[in-house]
Amino acid sequence: MRRISLKQLEKDVDRRKAQLGLSGDDYVLPNSGVNRTPEKRELLRALAENAAKQGRAPAFQAKF
Repeated sequence: MRRISLKQLEKDVDRRKAQLGLSGDDYVLPNSGVNRTPEKRELLRALAENAAKQGRAPAFQAKF
């Protein structure tokens, strides 16, 4: 089994992202939310409403 440190893994991932032309954290596609439970949908809705009451955007965009 090959072992590497987390630092080395981070370097490898960054190098691969650069090869693919990816940057930042926005390269991951958002979850479609198709299989979410009603409870999770309600939680995401409540988080979005709470953020709006505070005059800010939610920490992440969610489809609920």
